[in-house]
Amino acid sequence: MNRSRNKFAIITLLVFFIQNLFGQVYQFKEFNIEEGLSHPFVYTVAEDNNGFIWIGTGEGLCRFDGFEFIVSEMDDSLTNGFVTSSYLDANGMLWFGHNSGEITMYNGSEFKLLETSEDVKSAIVGITGDDKGNVFIASQNSGLLKVNKDFSVEVFSEDFSGELIYAIQFAGNNNFLIGTSEGLGLYKYKDDSFIKEYPIKELEYITVQSIKKGKKDNIFWVGTEDSGFFLIEAKGEMFDSYVLKNIGEKYELAYENVQSVLEDNENTLWVNTFGKGIYKLIPDNKQEFTYKDIVHYSTENGLSNNYIKTVYQDWEGNFWIGTFGNGLSFSVDEALTIQYQDIDALNKNVLSVAETDSYLWLGGNEVIVKIDKSNNEHSIIKTANGLPKDKVIAIYTESNQKIWIGTEKNGIYQLDVNTNKVRSFYRSNNSMGNSINHIAGTDSKVWVSTQNGVLEFDLNTGKHELFNTAQGLPHNDIKSVFIDSDNNPWVATRSHGIFVLNSELNYSIAGNVNLVFNSITEDVNGNFWAVTYGDGVFKFEQDSILHYSTDNGLKSNYCYSAIADNVSKVWIGHGLGMSSIDINTGEVKIFSSEKGIKGDCNYNATIKQKN
Repeated sequence: MNRSRNKFAIITLLVFFIQNLFGQVYQFKEFNIEEGLSHPFVYTVAEDNNGFIWIGTGEGLCRFDGFEFIVSEMDDSLTNGFVTSSYLDANGMLWFGHNSGEITMYNGSEFKLLETSEDVKSAIVGITGDDKGNVFIASQNSGLLKVNKDFSVEVFSEDFSGELIYAIQFAGNNNFLIGTSEGLGLYKYKDDSFIKEYPIKELEYITVQSIKKGKKDNIFWVGTEDSGFFLIEAKGEMFDSYVLKNIGEKYELAYENVQSVLEDNENTLWVNTFGKGIYKLIPDNKQEFTYKDIVHYSTENGLSNNYIKTVYQDWEGNFWIGTFGNGLSFSVDEALTIQYQDIDALNKNVLSVAETDSYLWLGGNEVIVKIDKSNNEHSIIKTANGLPKDKVIAIYTESNQKIWIGTEKNGIYQLDVNTNKVRSFYRSNNSMGNSINHIAGTDSKVWVSTQNGVLEFDLNTGKHELFNTAQGLPHNDIKSVFIDSDNNPWVATRSHGIFVLNSELNYSIAGNVNLVFNSITEDVNGNFWAVTYGDGVFKFEQDSILHYSTDNGLKSNYCYSAIADNVSKVWIGHGLGMSSIDINTGEVKIFSSEKGIKGDCNYNATIKQKN
């Protein structure tokens, strides 16, 4: 089937509402002295080729094997402890720099102390490697060290006389970006010396604390002491010129003390500050190096400490956060946010959710909770406001003024957002028609899924029409209607595929199959995903159909809901957990009780928030 389509409008934050909900707090697992960490101040994190995580602290190294921390014994015999920096080279050798000026190396089985000049006595602030296998080490006030492949050492002190170095990054073709207390400069290693090619004029007299290579060639991220962070792009193979962009200023972070910047595997930026926590900038895939939203992690929403030295992403995509004073934090899954357990009226069971510009609306049993997004305060709408004594199965917001309410047994109600008064809007003579499964709509029409077909309401004329098996639908129990990016209403019901109401648009599964489709979504690539009750997940591409089940790692073949985020994943709701599927790689991850999920993902209890 060929269809032209526009991508979804950019929406920012993915939130799941499930039966176990608590206040708006992001989930971080904390590791401190009580868990075996040697010291609460973490300065660097690295991963070796065996998958072990190494944490450099104020009192030496710790190795984490996934179960426990092992304090390295090499500090007593080789160094004076305090680890300030780390680097994994192309040969799998881990390098650790120490506050004493010493450097240790770990080859996977043993540590060795690098023999250096007696002149190198200041803290090792950065380590990088070139494309020839050499390692370059920055000493804060003793210049640079070059370590050849045979581990012979050259010291370059005079080339940096009077300079207070904070960061170093190899930039290709013998070029190095070096950050100091006086700014950022491009240096070339030539004829056994370092020659300053030119300063980055815009950063003169600004302390540069970190330089990290970006995911794209010739892109580097620069963190400064009190001037936010910058993107520098090299022009020409030899870095003949550059373009500098003040990304921090663009996103109102121009005066932050930025300790480091990480660009993760999905091009999201983690901006780590001294005192303000972490700012996570979500990329806008429509335009390079622009960001559609900022998530701020701080002590107010789950982070243990606002003083962040580093964030490290391991090979499995997990994030390790080094703090000044509260040890190590581990991001359980930054896409998963669990909210609002403290609202007693919901009884830990959110059945439906919707959003207007100012409010979030949560439906429960005989109750709707109205949450003010500006201050997180809430009010309760209940039977005294006109709600029936029934479950609020579905909620849909029309033009920020009317709230459509679908009940389990009593048809459709509407709520006025200004008065919080609820009135009966539609009631069928057929009891199955009063059992509402789902509500969706556009600016001109609303579709209500019932156990007796689909009700289509025309908002301009006020008329409505019922579609069920009498009009040719394959089944009367319509689980949901999904509105795609072209405003087409796709129907999920018991069928051999999914289809658009009153249209020839459809995706059919070959063979004599009759599946129960519960939910449909569209990913950022324009492909459709449909989940079933008992038969897993189907991805419908232009010319092919892919199937995901427990054989592919899905948590369960019984799927309740589906929602696509704005990056690369589709999220599937199950009983007692969720699954995520990467739309590009097909990788499946499951989320269960170990992620804080202790209830079922209800059919209409997922939403992508607008802000």
